[in-house]
Amino acid sequence: MSRAARYEERLAFSRKFSVYASATGDFDNFALGEEDDDALEFIQAGGGQANDIVWIAESDGALLIGTLGGVRALSGSGIDEALTPSSFKNRRSRTFGCARIRPVDAGQSFLYVTRSRRSIAELTQTSAGRFSSEDIGQISEHIAKQGVVELAFQTDPDPMLWFPLENGELGGYTHQPSQEVRGMHRHRFGGAFAGATWAVVESAVATPGQNGVDDIWLIVKRTIAGVTKRYIEIMTPPFEYGALDDAFQVDCGLTYAGAAVNVVSGLGHLNGQSVDVLASGKVYRGLTVAAGQVTLPGGATATKWQVGLPCQAQADTLELDVGGQDGSIVGRRKKVAKVILSLLEADTTGLEVQSLIRGRWEAVRMPSMVAPDGKARLYTGNVEVPIDDSWEGQGRVRIRHVNPTPCTIRAFTPVFDAEP
Repeated sequence: MSRAARYEERLAFSRKFSVYASATGDFDNFALGEEDDDALEFIQAGGGQANDIVWIAESDGALLIGTLGGVRALSGSGIDEALTPSSFKNRRSRTFGCARIRPVDAGQSFLYVTRSRRSIAELTQTSAGRFSSEDIGQISEHIAKQGVVELAFQTDPDPMLWFPLENGELGGYTHQPSQEVRGMHRHRFGGAFAGATWAVVESAVATPGQNGVDDIWLIVKRTIAGVTKRYIEIMTPPFEYGALDDAFQVDCGLTYAGAAVNVVSGLGHLNGQSVDVLASGKVYRGLTVAAGQVTLPGGATATKWQVGLPCQAQADTLELDVGGQDGSIVGRRKKVAKVILSLLEADTTGLEVQSLIRGRWEAVRMPSMVAPDGKARLYTGNVEVPIDDSWEGQGRVRIRHVNPTPCTIRAFTPVFDAEP
């Protein structure tokens, strides 16, 4: 949680119901006084309640005070007036109660966890010193309801909120309000822990990176060779317009670059694990790490290796809901003839497509492009996927990518018939 902040050249702390702010420009001086630049103490109470303060944060025009009962704004008593021992205003806002989790500044707004830890709210300023909150996960509420542990906000290359969940998954929230782009997603990391088929993400922190993008640092817990291991990992930026050999699409992995070799070592942290390898553009899946080493089959060699735990991406569409002649077609019988995928630098050999037919997921024929030399090829353009659907279907499709190679789907367009 964050119980300290800088505001108007003062260093502020909170404890229980009170906020303490240093003298202006003197962060070590907390001697109370009556002059405008003296230190001050503010007792947080109002609305007939005295709620514990769980965090404070600086914003434009006010010091935000997150409490178990909601968010309040502390500022000078007049417009553009500084906060002083004799001039202060405590404004109540229509907000949710706050959890003891540090909020994040998302540029045009603040994002914070509500008191239940089961939802995330966006705090926006509606007027001078007044704020309102909205639950950002109403459409995907099942994600945050797993229980939010921590928040980390990434600004570059794309505005993104990351939040570890109590079940070990890593939640994500794409946040681009200026483009009206908002969406939640969740990620399961390779490995396993305590019966779960994925690793446990315990913490996430965003820091400025040396290459101009933000680094997302993670603490990830796995069971390796029967022993609990914790690793500090950095999330790689999305693959964009690079060489295939440089694509790093594995979890908890390492890179080798040098002379052409058949074996690489230094993988002791993955002993006994089944790993995927992208070796000079060729895909190898299901290799086992033994004594810290992994060997390519058939005596193959490569000058560049990306080795790590399998990283599978998957998306399941909902039942088709488009406007019919007399309203929504939800619940009506429909038949999907094909789907059109708009791809950007995607390895189609790793794409798997399924359709929900007769109540179960069934594989459909996926056109793929296999190079003569066995190396993966990245394709940009549209791909038509025919589907042998039946009228008992819901128009639902599952898309999965299983190779340690890039795959970006820009658009998904179904071609279907529905009952009138």
